[in-house]
Amino acid sequence: FLVSGIVGLVTRKSESGKGCIACCVMLWLGYLLSRAVAGSFSDLKIWGMLALIFGAIYLFSALQSKKGLVIGTVVTAVLFALSLV
Repeated sequence: FLVSGIVGLVTRKSESGKGCIACCVMLWLGYLLSRAVAGSFSDLKIWGMLALIFGAIYLFSALQSKKGLVIGTVVTAVLFALSLV
């Protein structure tokens, strides 16, 4: 959360949307890791769901910023996230 928050703050006025995609990928990786290692820590599952929701918000924000340039990056990020599952 901390790293993606810092990246989001630094790149918030960027027109390309690549910072939002980077935040989205980081948060979704956090979600995948939290689901993989949660075990008996039930609160980790909650934090993982928050990461998934915040990642979706960043993805929506990236799609709103520039549609043409971001589509390829979004497809790459989604394929990367799916390859980890």
